[in-house]
Formats: sequence, C-alpha cells, structure tokens
Amino acid sequence: MADIYQNGEMILHGPVAGDFFGPNAFTSHDVIGVLAQHGSKPLTVRLNCPGGDAFDGIGIYNALARHKAGVTVVVEGLAASAGSLIAMAGSEIIMCAGTMMMLHEAHGVTVGPASAQLKQAELLDRLSGEYASIYAARAGAAPDAVRASMKDEIWFTAEEALEAGYATKVDKAKAKSFAAFDYRAYAKAPEALKALALKNNWTAGEKPLSASAEKDRADTLQAELDALKASSQAEKDRQTQASAYEASRLAAAHLPMSGLAQPGNRGSRSGPTTWNDFLPK
Repeated sequence: MADIYQNGEMILHGPVAGDFFGPNAFTSHDVIGVLAQHGSKPLTVRLNCPGGDAFDGIGIYNALARHKAGVTVVVEGLAASAGSLIAMAGSEIIMCAGTMMMLHEAHGVTVGPASAQLKQAELLDRLSGEYASIYAARAGAAPDAVRASMKDEIWFTAEEALEAGYATKVDKAKAKSFAAFDYRAYAKAPEALKALALKNNWTAGEKPLSASAEKDRADTLQAELDALKASSQAEKDRQTQASAYEASRLAAAHLPMSGLAQPGNRGSRSGPTTWNDFLPK
C-alpha cells in the first residue's frame, strides 16, 4: 500500500487500484483509513492520478466530500478519469500551472456471451451518467451537456478547467511530473503524454524503473534463463546416460527375442534347453 498520509496531507500520486498496479496505487479503503487518522481538521489532498477503478473513484469522492472540515484538492500533475472525479470533492480545487484534467465515459472489460456484454454496456452507461451528474453539479452545467463532452473524451488545461467550472483556482506553481501510466490507453491523450509513456516504457500497473534497476532486472532474467538452459541440458545428459546403461545391460544379459529369461540350472551344468524340462516327470 502506498504511504498516502504524509505531514498531515493526503498524497494521491498514482492509480486508483490495488497493490498489483504498483506501490503508488491506492484504494477507497486507504483513503478512509487516512481520514480516520487525520480527524476533524481541514485536509489538503495532493492529486496526481491517471484514473483507475471507477467505483473506487466514487467511493473516494464521497469519503472526501463528506469530510466536514473541508478538503482542498491541489492537482499537481494530472486528474484523469476517476482521478478527475476525486478532484470534484474539493471545497477548493487548485490546478497547478501545467497540469491537466480529463473527463470521459466509464470503461470496462467483459468476458461472456452477448447477454453479459449487453448488461455490461448498460452498467457502464448508467455509471457514466452518475459521473456526469457529479461533474455537472460542480460546474453548474447541464448533465446532458457534460455527458456529451465525456463521450468525446475531453482534456482540459489548468486554465480551461477553471473556465469550465471544474477548478476554483490556477496556481502559478509548476506542476510535478505526471504519474507513471500508459497514457496510450486513452484515445485522445495529448501526444506529449503518449510520448512520455513510450519513452519511459510505462505500462498500466507498472512503476517505471531506473536505468540501474532495469539493468538488474535484465541480469536477473538472463541468469534465470541460463539456469533453465543448464537444467535442461543436465536432464538431457541424464536421459542419454540412462539409455546407454540400459542398452549395455540388455546386451550383456543375452536375452531371447521373446524377452523371457531362460530358467536357471536344475541339476545340470549345461542347464535345460526347453521349459518342458521343468514339468513334473
């Protein structure tokens, strides 16, 4: 779990997801825990979130919006998808210079027959409608108009978010680096963000590695590959030796073609020549 409570502030710099998506991921459960720890004091939330689980995003939004002492949300990089919904919980929403905000419809993946796909489509449609109503309440806009912009996947600069009513202030402080995320997953993400993801080899759920860490990982993978090759060769050598031993053993035994061993000597040094010699006389 990410350490999202630092110096009396909530730091949400990562995706809305479980630990599988990296050490900076966070969930509604994490946020509720911080609120309990923080107590009934005004809270500052520093946000740099590329999105994530839509329902967890709603859970976080509601938890923050219900904080009686008030919440100030400072967007320090990106507030996209579920991240932009979380921003709406702020009694004050401050966009740092160079930051961005993105609104779009809920996404989902479904496995199953046509009936399951239709149910998922209905769920996503209703979920997007709920998101639109929250955005509209903040901006003082018509939900239908907001929903139309969501269908088009709209990206706001700090100034545009302020003008549209999704922020209350633009701070001149420079934005922090955008959170690690594969922004190519979004249809209309700015080319600069797509290039950033490509340059840093960001994929959904992974934290970018430093050059030394990348080399260590490559060395580890190569060592594992070498060990597998050595193990495979050792097994081949063992099978070859076993086959050779079995062949030599069979040759030394002078077994008949039938594969049946001749009976041993029963009173004669030369031994019997037929099985009838062992029958009762």
